[in-house]
Amino acid sequence: MPMQFKGADYSWDRPDLNCLWNQGVRFICRYSSGDSSKDLSKSELDKILARGMSVCVVHQYSKTQTAGGYSAGQADGRKADSFVAGLGMAGLPVYFPCDQDYEAMSSAAKSSADAYFDGVKSVLGLARTGGYGDDTFCKRMFDTGRVTYGWNTYAWSEGGWETRAQLRQVKNDVTVCGGKIDWDEAWAPDHGQWPRPATAQPQPPAQQEETGMFAVVIPPGTGVDTEDPSNDIGVSLDKTSYTAVGFCCDPGRLGGGTVSVRVAWHRMDGFWGVGTAEMTPERPKAVLSFSGGKVDGVSFRRQDAIPISLYPNFA
Repeated sequence: MPMQFKGADYSWDRPDLNCLWNQGVRFICRYSSGDSSKDLSKSELDKILARGMSVCVVHQYSKTQTAGGYSAGQADGRKADSFVAGLGMAGLPVYFPCDQDYEAMSSAAKSSADAYFDGVKSVLGLARTGGYGDDTFCKRMFDTGRVTYGWNTYAWSEGGWETRAQLRQVKNDVTVCGGKIDWDEAWAPDHGQWPRPATAQPQPPAQQEETGMFAVVIPPGTGVDTEDPSNDIGVSLDKTSYTAVGFCCDPGRLGGGTVSVRVAWHRMDGFWGVGTAEMTPERPKAVLSFSGGKVDGVSFRRQDAIPISLYPNFA
């Protein structure tokens, strides 16, 4: 799967969110640490969400916190669980760091890291446990069933990437938009973010060849349609029998506005078709039919700035 979204993480600085959006950022990773000057606050969370970005949380207060083993992992799991619940994000997955060169760690330190994540998992459960570190660390955690989410930093990875990691940290200490940040990438639609992504409902076997819901998130736009390709979300279809795409949104969240999605579809004969799907409080559903021929790819672009995300359904 190709890279899905561009993101940023930062600690004490507070870069301008509009500037980050214009840089292509669609998710922010922020801290739970016990330091209020560093941690994500409710007011900051509300601003990020209002801008149409999603949020991931990492619980970090030390580069070597895994040295505390099982009991430290349990304590940190409880603190992180309380932190996200206090911000109204109960049940959110949380990342925990091994912020050092994993290969260079001693066998005892690696055993402590294993025990630490066992402790975290005993509190949060496997489905909510994430780990941050180099490629070797991420591989170890996935191989041993200690994490569901991985955040692979380029540091100490020597150009290697653990392909199961949903997040990648690709560059550190960049000064942009009025603050110092790290650049990140999401390589899976579900990368432990809030709001949580919609999931496909099980379909009866007879319908599985005719309908499909892709884990593709179409975030809000700027309100002005542009030709900038970074605003487009492309999908390669798993089969060519789809003839339409549909959308649905909560009319209570539209605020009287109109959600508009530009849809371009590619047929196997090389033809590109273009249409627009619009949703209003009175008409919260929209279906766009593909004209003639087998379609093997679709591109989406939001033309509105209403802070809700869409998930396409193909039929």
